[in-house]
Amino acid sequence: MARRRSSDREQPAAVEEESEPFARYFKDYEDERENFEANSDEFRRGLESYVDEILNIARRHHPFDIIAYFTLANTTNIGSGDETRLAIELEAYVDYLATLLCGADMSTYDVTREHVIDGAELESIHDLLRRLFSGVTVLHSVSHPPSDVTEMSMVDMRASRLRGHFTYLRRYGLRAHWIQAIRDMLSPISSTLSAALGFDHRTALEIGNAAVELYKQRVTSLYSQSAKLETDLRNAVGQTRRKGRQLAWTEAIIPRSMLDELVRQPPSKANKSIRQAAVHTVFHRIGDALVVDLDSLCSGRQIDVDAVRRYLLACSVPWASLPPSHDRLPSQQSPFDEYAFVRIDQGYFMPRPALPARTLLATIDRLLGPSQSVPATPAWESYNRARASFLETRACELLSKCLRADLRHTSLTYTLVSSGKSVQYELDGLVARGRTLLLIEAKAGRITAPARRGAEKSVLKDSKSLHTNAISQAVRARDYIRSADSVEFQLLGGQSVAIRQADYTEIVLVVATLEETDPMVSIAHAARVLGIKHEEDYPWFASYFHLTAIAPLVEFPTQLLHFLSRRRSLGFEGRMMAHDETDWFGAYQVSRLLSRPGTDDPNEVVMLDEYGDPIEHYYINTLDRGRDVQPPRMSVPPLVRQLLIELDSLPFGDTVARWVLNQHPRLLESLQHWLEARPPSRFEAPAG
Repeated sequence: MARRRSSDREQPAAVEEESEPFARYFKDYEDERENFEANSDEFRRGLESYVDEILNIARRHHPFDIIAYFTLANTTNIGSGDETRLAIELEAYVDYLATLLCGADMSTYDVTREHVIDGAELESIHDLLRRLFSGVTVLHSVSHPPSDVTEMSMVDMRASRLRGHFTYLRRYGLRAHWIQAIRDMLSPISSTLSAALGFDHRTALEIGNAAVELYKQRVTSLYSQSAKLETDLRNAVGQTRRKGRQLAWTEAIIPRSMLDELVRQPPSKANKSIRQAAVHTVFHRIGDALVVDLDSLCSGRQIDVDAVRRYLLACSVPWASLPPSHDRLPSQQSPFDEYAFVRIDQGYFMPRPALPARTLLATIDRLLGPSQSVPATPAWESYNRARASFLETRACELLSKCLRADLRHTSLTYTLVSSGKSVQYELDGLVARGRTLLLIEAKAGRITAPARRGAEKSVLKDSKSLHTNAISQAVRARDYIRSADSVEFQLLGGQSVAIRQADYTEIVLVVATLEETDPMVSIAHAARVLGIKHEEDYPWFASYFHLTAIAPLVEFPTQLLHFLSRRRSLGFEGRMMAHDETDWFGAYQVSRLLSRPGTDDPNEVVMLDEYGDPIEHYYINTLDRGRDVQPPRMSVPPLVRQLLIELDSLPFGDTVARWVLNQHPRLLESLQHWLEARPPSRFEAPAG
């Protein structure tokens, strides 16, 4: 069931005639803000006290070990439901801990490792992090009031959503998807990158793979040692109990006093204590598993050592020299958004082994991007073109594949006459299936750092470049198609393609982005925010990584088209919102978006939360873990599913399939019973 959290509320834009539900919604937000502002200073001091408590625990140990325990939890504590969500949150915890602890001088910590980190200390830090991040989310959602409510209220709410979103979400997409995207995107310009940076994407990916393999080998070895010590401890405790005398025991393995304590405990309690003692004894130097150097990364690999050295220097930041944040609280920006390593005397410390792949594009942006004093270089222009070309090509490929498209083209142009002058316009992609036509605009730009922090002017500017302009371009192309019985688009090779208006009864607009922009668009009353006045103008906003995750889960073409229809209708209505597009598609798999979960009030704004967890769970286990896990599927009876698939392959069968998809679950159960009573056969198209 979706949870509706106060920190996720959105406020509608002001209109001349505000309806009662919207006015009530606005008042709820204002009441919450007033209650918070009355005690805001005390609230912030409470959050600062959590930071002090974390530091007090951390300073009794080596900072590498504290960070590494949470890194270990992030890479191993992944299952389904809450565990998947915990893993996502732990990424933010790891990055925050690394920023907080690596920013202090090493002399402030006890690096002797004489004291073993116990489970209670780790649980305390984890609890403090949970409370700290929850508190900061509240801080972001009700602070920074707009200067003019009638004009800026929705900008402020989007800014709050961005602040809260990027505080928790350190990286979108899975490592496997990132690696494939980087290869496809940057391979055409590898020589350009090498000339400009001294390394290319292949070096970064090779080092990323080496870092992951080293980490896995080291952690696997520690688990083996822990299992052996646990067995030895059980034998020693058991023999001591049975023989009633103390056995010889090496203090270097575990203190004699600890062994004696285990002997005195009842067996049921001792078993758990033995395991904890073994784990904490072996893992007390777990931080070393995250330390690498040039030799360990290059050993056994055919790789340019000088290129690796240049890459490591470019994507690492010296210990205690991390770029400062605004304060000690969790921020929307982390140094580990663009730095994969921390430089130390003995090499490089990597807070998370997945960072080399996931930070590469941000590293290239930082190294090649223009500034006020440095103009754009040819290398930067080549990089921008490669990103844009990759996004429009891959977005069209993914949609075409899951729709089994009849028609697919990219990089189209067309000409309109305005005020007696011919003006050429572009359309990034066009995909057709049956009588449905998808018009695709791709935007490969990034959400800027000020917008992530919630700066109102930057939020408006970024939304215009990533969304508003794309909507206008897609609407213009659609209106061009509707302007005549047949229109022509030109392709890059000089060929032309004719589109007949009568061939398509439905035109769907799609805005594909390289970066996740859900906090800007997957919100309540998004149509009002973006100035969309008609439902047919409301596009499907999909980031590349969400599109990559959703497309393979589409079971038959009409399913995706039905999802897009329901998504557009509910998105335009504005009373449902989600964390991201996987939540929308996950909710569709559960209910086909025919009902509003969690409420009977048609005017209440509903948050679709956690519906995307099964999708995350599936990909984490199959791609990152190599496990055999069944993909999440749409919740319909099995014979009805088979019927839908067969209908989809028949001429005009998609119309019947959509009718079936719009029916109540009870009717589908009745249809299942009817199909069970029929002799098995396949629906065939009528002759002629």
